[in-house]
Amino acid sequence: MEPYEYNILTQSHNVTQLLNSVYKNMILKLTSKFKINKIYVDKYPGAKIIGIENIIYLEKGESKIIEIAAASIISRYYALKQIEKLNKKVNFYIPKGSTHVKVALTELKNKKLSKINFVKLHFRNTQ
Repeated sequence: MEPYEYNILTQSHNVTQLLNSVYKNMILKLTSKFKINKIYVDKYPGAKIIGIENIIYLEKGESKIIEIAAASIISRYYALKQIEKLNKKVNFYIPKGSTHVKVALTELKNKKLSKINFVKLHFRNTQ
């Protein structure tokens, strides 16, 4: 999900609702292509995917189920690739965490680039 779409969705949904929706859509795509008896989800606060049966929520699932660990690695890879793409687009480093956010926001402002396209706006330190 691109930052712009994420920021628009978080105006009307919280992060847990977004996660539930993303997981549901992903599960529906997979179950339409493959016969799946059990669905394991790494448990997160508020995890509740409505309308899909056979979901098993596991705390620290990545240490219990190899498929969850693999999905986590793949997800992290794509997140890092997206950040890399954004860095190239703005021609400077956008921090992954909360450190050095002010520097990046100042740089975006100096380049007359809209924050909504590059950072998660629902965090206090991006205001």
